[in-house]
Amino acid sequence: MATSKDSGSEEAFAALMNVKLQDTRDRLLILRQLKQRFSELNDELQTQIQALSLEQLYALGEALLDSSASTDIFAP
Repeated sequence: MATSKDSGSEEAFAALMNVKLQDTRDRLLILRQLKQRFSELNDELQTQIQALSLEQLYALGEALLDSSASTDIFAP
């Protein structure tokens, strides 16, 4: 029989997994959009995108909508 403590731990774990799953989906969506818009992305760039914080990832997604060339997004 599960105690309320166990139930709370399970709910916290489920919530964390949902956040992680959503983060992964968001990253995959941005990568797919970038590939669609600018063709293939090199491995280094994909690694850099995977390392972005969620806030940076969303900023990248917005920049993708406002850009006309990959240099607008990936300028050094």
